Amino acid sequence: MKKYLTSCKINSALQFHQYWQNGCGDVQVNFSFLYSVKYKYLFTTLVLIFFFAFIVIYLWYSGASSYAEKSAVTFVSGALKTSNDNFEIALKDINQIVSYAAVNEENVISVLSGSQEKSSRDILADNRKIETYLLSLFGFHYYLSQIMVADLEGRYYNVGITLPYTDLKEQSWYNDVLNSDGDKPTIILPHYVNDNYTSTRSLVFSIAKPVISNFRVIGIIIADIKFSIFDDIFSSSLENSGTVLMVDNLTGKVIYRSDSQNTGFSPDERDLQIIANGLGPGSGNFSTVIGQESVLVVYNHLAFTNWTTIGIIPKDSLMSNFNKTRNTALLVSLLFCILVMTMSFLTSSLLTRNLLKLNKAMKNIDRDNLDISINIDTKDEIGQLYRQFNSMVLRIKSLIADIKKTENEKRKSEIKALQAQINPHFLYNTLNTIKFLAVMQRAENIKNVSESLLSLLFITMSEKSFITVEDEIKYITSYLNIQKYKYSGKFIYNVSVEEDTCKYMLPKLLLQPIVENSLIHGIAPLNSQGIISIRIYRDENMLKLLVRDNGCGMDEEKIRLILDNKIQSAGIGIYNVISRIKLYFGEEYGVTIQSEPFVNTTLEIAIPLISEDKVDKYV
Repeated sequence: MKKYLTSCKINSALQFHQYWQNGCGDVQVNFSFLYSVKYKYLFTTLVLIFFFAFIVIYLWYSGASSYAEKSAVTFVSGALKTSNDNFEIALKDINQIVSYAAVNEENVISVLSGSQEKSSRDILADNRKIETYLLSLFGFHYYLSQIMVADLEGRYYNVGITLPYTDLKEQSWYNDVLNSDGDKPTIILPHYVNDNYTSTRSLVFSIAKPVISNFRVIGIIIADIKFSIFDDIFSSSLENSGTVLMVDNLTGKVIYRSDSQNTGFSPDERDLQIIANGLGPGSGNFSTVIGQESVLVVYNHLAFTNWTTIGIIPKDSLMSNFNKTRNTALLVSLLFCILVMTMSFLTSSLLTRNLLKLNKAMKNIDRDNLDISINIDTKDEIGQLYRQFNSMVLRIKSLIADIKKTENEKRKSEIKALQAQINPHFLYNTLNTIKFLAVMQRAENIKNVSESLLSLLFITMSEKSFITVEDEIKYITSYLNIQKYKYSGKFIYNVSVEEDTCKYMLPKLLLQPIVENSLIHGIAPLNSQGIISIRIYRDENMLKLLVRDNGCGMDEEKIRLILDNKIQSAGIGIYNVISRIKLYFGEEYGVTIQSEPFVNTTLEIAIPLISEDKVDKYV
């Protein structure tokens, strides 16, 4: 507290009052409803709860929704494939019947290849023969509407619930059947036929093959399949949550649509184009938007018919069960947050009760009332704060009295210091007088020392923190000239400066601590003459200052201690130079030391090249 009182320069009890109100103290006393600790605690708790709840729910939702969608895709793909397999099995079964009939020599080929000139009795026998055979093939195949055999002359034989094709040669598919090779069936797209019993029209699609004898076509066989096979197999494959389309790959015609009473028409061209663009070979799935609804499209190619089964499921329907789970989780999270908020409110009220008492006492101090006392007996941090508060109030009373006394003494000391201050210009003029007397008395040594000291004083008195390399060399040369008299010729020195470096700027008095350290710790202990070499040169974008002496040297451990400021050098010190360089220019610049005991020591300073117009950047 004494530190705070001194730094704020409190001169009286009134100043302390202002100090407290201006916020120099550690305690904020201007509590309000919005800024109270109680509501800050509540707000922080709620933010943390909602933040972590959001993160947990988001991660759960991202993972669960992805898993749910993948599971739904797997289920729908599996259901559609199962329906396709069942559909293809049924068609292959009927195709097998047609194939058997097309190659049956006894009952079909013999009749179709027989003479056209037959008696009524023979014709009746042929009819009975083929119909009996076809009935045996018809069997229990529920989806068969009729089986019909016809020759090229228009004679036909059929069994089933629909009327035969009397205008067979007029059918668009007739020539396709005749021209087929007989290995693969011709799939005839859905078309209407007349019912044999109700005189209504029924929708069927057909499988047809040519009847071939001796490498020539002698007729055709057609099996009509009830269109209801589509509804029976596909209508429930998506559990009423989507639409199944059957599309002919050659014509692009929609053969079947599970959600419509009508058939044999194409859906909206734009929607169909969107779906067609996403289809690939074989089977697969993709997501798209139809209208304004996001849908999942699952497709499966039927090689037997060259049709593609397409399942279209709205994602809202696909994810309905998951969305219910999500909503339940959100509701539970909301209830949990409300519970936590209630508990936090009760907890904060309990925790801040004593804090409010302490706040009330501090407000009394704000009203210049230091004669206060509160009673908080708890052992927690607030109880400790209360006891420290009471102790602080007592110290404040004592400090206010001490401050008045200290300030009076300080004023007296400042007056004395002002009276004792020496004008630097007086010192400078005095040295000039000494130099003049030395010249008059021909005392060269005193004259030289005076000149060097004047040069040192001139640069030292400068208010600039950066000087040119030229001025730094003048300073260090003057310093070494003075030291030569002190050490009585114990050392010599040489200075080498690249001419183009003289214009660059560097922090003032950068070399002097280094040279002083070389003299005291390197040259002074020698029994022989020492040599100090100073070199200043440019190395790419850096200015380097090198100081080498042939003194005592040092080992690596001592170098490390110097660089870590564990050994104090003479004067300002090497570490101080390092600190100044780091402060001005950053960690990439500094000082390196190389030394060999009893041989030499080399110290190198690296700083950036600074022209005079750029020096303000570092000041």
